Amino acid sequence: LVALMDEDPQRWARGVVVIRMGTNDWGAYEDLIPRNPEAPELREVAAYCAGEIGRAIALIHASHPLTRILVDGVGSDGDDPANFDRWRSEAETTNIRTALDRFNAVLRKVAEDNPRTAFFDDFQWFLDRWGARTAAGEPSYRVVPVGSSLRVTNSAGDDPSNAFVADGHPGLAFNVLWAQSLVARLKEAFGLPLTPISDEEIARFLDPLVANPPKAPGP
Repeated sequence: LVALMDEDPQRWARGVVVIRMGTNDWGAYEDLIPRNPEAPELREVAAYCAGEIGRAIALIHASHPLTRILVDGVGSDGDDPANFDRWRSEAETTNIRTALDRFNAVLRKVAEDNPRTAFFDDFQWFLDRWGARTAAGEPSYRVVPVGSSLRVTNSAGDDPSNAFVADGHPGLAFNVLWAQSLVARLKEAFGLPLTPISDEEIARFLDPLVANPPKAPGP
């Protein structure tokens, strides 16, 4: 990253770096999190991720002090459709939320402690759109309308009506909506002269895929 930035220092001085680190480290404890959010392993991994992100920010700012940096938080594995049959109790739901809130608080503090750095709350972003499980751990998600015909559910499958594609990664509609909010957050946090992505633009982009879905490949 620094090598690329050195190719055009002025461009990077005006630019933004989005850091989304720690998901894999945190996810390695997905079985421990619902059982014991107080586990020392979780404090250790949170501290480790915060330290690595802090060092990355310092390294960027050492060469490019004016670059804006957005630290992206971590969402809940409990909201992944692949995990809907797991963690179906009030205690597990509470533990996941407690641990996640603490981890994101650590990441948020990294952003607050560094200049020209802000936090993007990925978990809250998802919550505001699809919602969450019930207090008892039962999947209970809203449908997100996009344009005139697309209705996006928190499900997995290879068409735009699913928030996730079949292999578990965020799908097209999810990513377009996320990009819309990312641009809004960059404007809010840094006052950047960015053109917002409107709901109408998103609809124009996604509606044709609903009206004319791509054909499955032949044999």
